[in-house]
Amino acid sequence: MFRTTSSVVFSTAFFLAAFASNAAAQPPRPAESDAKTPYELQVVLHMADNPSLTDVFYDRVERELRDSLQADFGDLVNVEVVRKHPLLKDIPEKGLASALKTWQERNGVKTHFVLIDFNGVDYEIQTCQYDGVTGQPNPVVVIEKDRNIIVRKERKRDREFVAKAAALMVERDFGLIASFPSWPQGKTKPQEVRLEFKASALAPLDLWVKKGDVFGVVQVPNGNGASQMIPDAVVLIQEPPKDGACTGQLFWRYGLPEPGNVSYRCVKLGTASGPLRVRVVKATGPNNVLGPVDVGLQVRRNGFTGEDQSVLKVDTHAGLFDAASPKLDLGAKGVFDQVAFVSVVEGVKATVRAEVPVPLLTDQPYLIKLTNQPDADTVADLSKDAWKRKVNESFGAVEYVIREIQELATKEATGTRSEIIKKAQGGLERAQDDYPRLIAKRDELFKTPTPADTRDLKEMNKLLGEIKKRMDELNLFVVKQQELERDEKDPKRLEWIAKIEQGKLLEKELELGKAIALYEKVPPDFAPPGLKERIAQLHKLWDTNDEKYRLARNFIYDVFPTLEDSAALQPRLGEAFKAFEECKRVKDVIAAQKLLAGIGLLLPRLAKEGEQLNPRLNPEDDLPAQRLQKVGAEMEKLLNDVKSYLEQQKPPNP
Repeated sequence: MFRTTSSVVFSTAFFLAAFASNAAAQPPRPAESDAKTPYELQVVLHMADNPSLTDVFYDRVERELRDSLQADFGDLVNVEVVRKHPLLKDIPEKGLASALKTWQERNGVKTHFVLIDFNGVDYEIQTCQYDGVTGQPNPVVVIEKDRNIIVRKERKRDREFVAKAAALMVERDFGLIASFPSWPQGKTKPQEVRLEFKASALAPLDLWVKKGDVFGVVQVPNGNGASQMIPDAVVLIQEPPKDGACTGQLFWRYGLPEPGNVSYRCVKLGTASGPLRVRVVKATGPNNVLGPVDVGLQVRRNGFTGEDQSVLKVDTHAGLFDAASPKLDLGAKGVFDQVAFVSVVEGVKATVRAEVPVPLLTDQPYLIKLTNQPDADTVADLSKDAWKRKVNESFGAVEYVIREIQELATKEATGTRSEIIKKAQGGLERAQDDYPRLIAKRDELFKTPTPADTRDLKEMNKLLGEIKKRMDELNLFVVKQQELERDEKDPKRLEWIAKIEQGKLLEKELELGKAIALYEKVPPDFAPPGLKERIAQLHKLWDTNDEKYRLARNFIYDVFPTLEDSAALQPRLGEAFKAFEECKRVKDVIAAQKLLAGIGLLLPRLAKEGEQLNPRLNPEDDLPAQRLQKVGAEMEKLLNDVKSYLEQQKPPNP
């Protein structure tokens, strides 16, 4: 069984099928690290629909926010403030953190969201950033396999200070970028690394980086692959930068990450001085349910050893340690500067179970998870989980490209063909970069697979096969387009032949209606032999006079994949089952296949929703967790029913 961190349960098949169609990841671009290239900061400013937030006030905040940030950053950063962004439509329903969690693009731009509302008394400001240089949200606390994105919140009574407050919040989490080429050798903590800073030739960095500042660590492939935040790893700055570089001490929990064709980016975290708050949980029982555990903590200020006279030795109570609690009366002993080094100990001999560098980013407790095995043994499991995640992300990236090509195929703007070729080439390059590395890593990690590994590998190998299949399809598509570009002289003919190729891609994705519409626009003079007959074949597969079935198919294609979470799914699951029954009634295997693809898009949304819930620790999550449990069970039933039906049918050749 697969269990989310919130103890909402899904089966292994449910979880893997969820990721089989996850196309949220866009093909990332290489990270920019030129010392003479400034940062690109795009501030997305959004004000709620509130009579007090007038257009005049909106204009004023936009102007003051841009001017303040540009003046403070100087030549280091190019600042742009905008009011439109594709994610804004998701934020009201999902929340800022959840909307950012699925964004996986390395586009070189730091995108900082600033949301402003008015409650009748105070102006409420929320901020959070997605760092397109590393391909990660920032700030973020990474706990094992979870990413907990921090949304800053502040209130101001006086509207005169709203823009300045927002600017300070953006600056706190801006996150300067540094890099080091390889993970240092040896197991002794800490290890010294030399950091080279981005944009270091444009401004004095000692204004922005001080001794004692804390940086998170991101592993970045030297190519187009997806980056990943390294769990519980930080770099502590030892001296202000000089000539664009400085030294830092690297601390980590889980041992060395996997080697390979990667480099390492460090992102400055918006830490502060404050009381340490830690919650310790442990997986127990046959289902590995997370629950609070009482352990000893040894907390130091400079590392995991020494400081015998000043080390803070305390115990958790119901899994929690809060240095600010009046009952403990710790005073200054419980206050740490930027980061605390926490050793978790158990037993009368105070055996060290985990060494965790805890950055002080928020007043919420930092969650430390323990397993029933030493941290050193956990590295292998984390590597396997990271590999499976990369397989899913690679598949999602190539699927995203195909969907973008489909959307572009419906446009008639000049230059669309060249844009489609560029998109296809980008997706192909990403897949060609990922695929051999994923195969090699699979063979390395699973030399002696466990029974659980064997089950996972079966699904992952199917996904790798799909990646290879789509690579071949995109390669043929690109080659064909390039041949047409070389051979054709008539721009109009070239444009329509390219659209015919796009129609073939639409057919492969079961979008027969869109393919028919595109083919029927082809002028007779440009139609290749057999196109008329092909259109007739597609009409036989697609056209229907059955109104009841047509409405069911519309639901499968246009409504079902757009449902975002369990609250939206629950009232419409009955329609999904009825639509499937209509597919069976008219023996439409194509629509059933499309329904299966839609299920694959929805399942990861439910899995991510489950990661946000923990009824064991938060009673308010109990009802949403129960709803998610019911919806998950129904979705799994629908998944199995559709798969079983398709296995018994001989799909027509669309």
